[in-house]
Amino acid sequence: MNRFFKKSEQIIYQSVFCIFVVIMISLSAFCILGYLTNGGVQGIDFMAFAIGMVLLLYILYKKRVFENQKLLWGIFVLGIILKIVYAIAFDFDIRSDMNKCYEAARQMAMGNLSWAKTSYFEIHTGQWLLVLYEALVLNIFKTVRALYLFNVLWSVITAYLIYLVVNRLNKDITVALIISCFYMFLPSSFLSIGILYSYIFVGLFLALIIYLSIILWELFQTKGKIWKKLGNFFLIGVISKISAQFKTDGNLPILALSCVSAYLVIKFLGEKDYRSLAEVLFGVFLMWMGFFGMKVVYQIIVWLCGLTLKSKKGTSLYWPLVVGLNPNHDGIYNTDYAYILDLSTQEKGKAFKVIMQEMTKDMNIFDWIMFYIRKMTKMWGSIDTTIGWGNLPSDSVFWKLIINFFMCLDKFIYSFFILLGAYGLKKKREDFVQKQGYLLLQAIVIAYYVMFIFVEIQTRYRFTPIIALSLVAPFGLCVLQEKGKFDRDGTDKV
Repeated sequence: MNRFFKKSEQIIYQSVFCIFVVIMISLSAFCILGYLTNGGVQGIDFMAFAIGMVLLLYILYKKRVFENQKLLWGIFVLGIILKIVYAIAFDFDIRSDMNKCYEAARQMAMGNLSWAKTSYFEIHTGQWLLVLYEALVLNIFKTVRALYLFNVLWSVITAYLIYLVVNRLNKDITVALIISCFYMFLPSSFLSIGILYSYIFVGLFLALIIYLSIILWELFQTKGKIWKKLGNFFLIGVISKISAQFKTDGNLPILALSCVSAYLVIKFLGEKDYRSLAEVLFGVFLMWMGFFGMKVVYQIIVWLCGLTLKSKKGTSLYWPLVVGLNPNHDGIYNTDYAYILDLSTQEKGKAFKVIMQEMTKDMNIFDWIMFYIRKMTKMWGSIDTTIGWGNLPSDSVFWKLIINFFMCLDKFIYSFFILLGAYGLKKKREDFVQKQGYLLLQAIVIAYYVMFIFVEIQTRYRFTPIIALSLVAPFGLCVLQEKGKFDRDGTDKV
C-alpha cells in the first residue's frame, strides 16, 4: 500500500509538471506569435526594443550592477516614489465599469443607496465589495486622490510580497530584488494605479496567499506548531473569499492550494506520517470554513450597510462563457448574446445551450483549433490595454513616444517572465518547501491558462496571472546562475 501511495505521488507530481511544461512552451510560442503580428506595437518596433533591452541588461551584468543590493533597493524605492508622484500629479479619466463603481461609491459616501437597484449592479453583484471599499475611503478622505494613493500602497505591498516569496523559495536576495524591481516598473502594474481596478486587490491577495502557503510548508518541516499551521490555513481561506468577492478568478488560488493539499495527503500516507496527514486534512477543513465563514461576514456587512444581495438576475458563469466561446470575436468582449444577462438564473441555463448550438453549428475540429490559436495569441501575445487606459497625455510627439515606450517595456518584462519561467523548467527542486511552492505556482498558472481557454479574454485580465509568472521566472535566473552566466559572487544566500 505504501508503494502505491508513493507511486501515485510521483505520477501526480510528474503529470502536473508535464502539463506545466506544455503550457509554458505554448505561452512562449504565443508571445513570439504576438511579436509577429500587430498587437498595439508593430512587431519590428518591439523586436528592436527587445534587442536593445537585452544588450542593456548584458552591459549592466558585465558591469556587475546586479551584485549591488543597495542599488537594487534604491531602484525599488525609486519605483515607490515615481508611483506616488504619478498618483498625485496626474488627473485620471475613470472609465468603463470602474467609473460605474466609482460613481456608485460617491453616492454611497453621501448616503444614497439607489445605485444598488440599477440594472448593472443587480447583474454584477460581484462589484459591490469594490463599491463598499471605495465608499469607505471617500467617506473618510473626501477625495478620489486617496483611492489612487491607496492603490500605490497595494501595488508596493504586492511587489514586496513577490520579493519575500522569491527569496524564501530560492534563498537568493539578489534574484528576489531583480524580479520585484521588474514587477515594480511593469507599466501595466504602474499605470493601473489610476484606473481603480479590482484586479489590484486580486493580485495582492494572490501574492499574499502564496506567501502564507510558503510559510505553511516551512512549518510542516518541523514537528509541532500545529496552531500556527491551522491558523495559516484558516487565514488563507478568509483571504481567498475576500479575493473571490472582488473577482471570480480569486477562487483559483484556494482551489490550487486544495489540489496541492490533496497531493500532500497522498505523500504523507506513503510516508506513514499520520500526524502531518491529520494536520493537512483538518487544516483544509478550516481553510474552507474560513472561506465560507467570510462569506457570511460579508453578507452581514452588506446588510449593516442597508443593502441586500438578493437579486433575481444575479451573476453566473454563463455570460463569460458565452463571450469567451464566441468564435466570431475570438473570445474578446462582445454583446452578441447580451440578452442572457437579463434572464433569471434558471432561464440562463436553457439559453446557454441554445446559444452554444447556434455559435458552433458550422464548426469542425480544425475551426476550433484555429479559434484557440487566435484567442490565445490575442490574450497572451498582445499589448496590455491597461496602458491605453493609463491616462497619459497623447497630444504631442513626446507623449506618444512615451506611451510607445511603455507598450514595448510592458511586453518585454511580461515576455521576460514567461521565457525565464520556461527556462527554469530545468531547475531541480529537491527541498520540500521549494517543491510544494513550485507545485502550487504550477497549479495556479495551469488554472489561469485553462480558465482563459473558455471564458472572455481581455489583455488587462493578465494582471493577476503575471504575478504567478513573475514568481516562476526566478527559477530561470537560478539556472543561469548555476551555469555561471549569472555571477555567484553577486548573490547573498540566506
